[in-house]
Amino acid sequence: MRKSDGNRQEIVRVSDGVASRELLLGLEIEEMLADFEGQDTLKRQIRDFGNLMYQQSQGKPRAEQPWPNHMILKGNPGTGKTTVARMLGKILCHLGITQTDKLVEVQRADLVGEYVGHTAPKTRSVINSAKGGILFIDEAYRLTPRGTGGNDFGKEALEEIMRDMERGDPLVIFAGYQDEMEALKGANRGLERRIRHEFQMADYTPLELAKIFQRKLSQQKLELRDIGDRDLEILITEYTSPAWRSKHNAGAMDRWMDRAQEERARRFNAPTSSQPRAKSNLLTYEDLAAAVKRLQPAA
Repeated sequence: MRKSDGNRQEIVRVSDGVASRELLLGLEIEEMLADFEGQDTLKRQIRDFGNLMYQQSQGKPRAEQPWPNHMILKGNPGTGKTTVARMLGKILCHLGITQTDKLVEVQRADLVGEYVGHTAPKTRSVINSAKGGILFIDEAYRLTPRGTGGNDFGKEALEEIMRDMERGDPLVIFAGYQDEMEALKGANRGLERRIRHEFQMADYTPLELAKIFQRKLSQQKLELRDIGDRDLEILITEYTSPAWRSKHNAGAMDRWMDRAQEERARRFNAPTSSQPRAKSNLLTYEDLAAAVKRLQPAA
């Protein structure tokens, strides 16, 4: 296996055997986690999950596993639930617990029909499309909305999904906000009984968001000059509230980058601008400060 660490590459050679396969799995998990900022508790949960799945499977195919491994991911928007679901899918596929690492991502609208008799076949089609892999249901609590009376078809969709959960194919991952997912389990004891693993996604700190922002800038080939993580952390802390950050998390960094590029464009297009076009990928502190002030709407 080839591992990369900055400009250094290391070749890890292992021989056949149980210890070698376990080492390879551990290395693959660490490689996936390396690109995930913060989330120390979650990372520990994923490592423990990988070790548990390895010990239980010992190379056995999914059909020989004693029980399905359906899961719940709990966390606020922008905390990386879809990314984690894909990560878990790769681990399960590596161990032969699922046939592929395919992930079919859906929400309520993809499962629930508009009239009587429409929901079951619509949900069944989605289930079939995820066979061999993972069915990832985001905002899963919306399948049992409270206060809608007895004619909501979300319950029918959930019951259709639960029929296949005993077989374990596809493996189902339910995702959503912490409190709402707890309410979903409380409202459906049959579902709670079928869930074996839960993963908790934490909100990102301002410093973690700053590092995420830097990574997104690099991916877009944008540059900062003499601006470090601590400078970005101060801007985030000063101009956004904890409650607002909790609603957006990493998603807010995409918005900040867009606003900063708008500020940069405004700077270049100003009548008095003498900025060289060769530096059009450079964001200044002024661009960032002006942009972050526009992120959070006034109370």
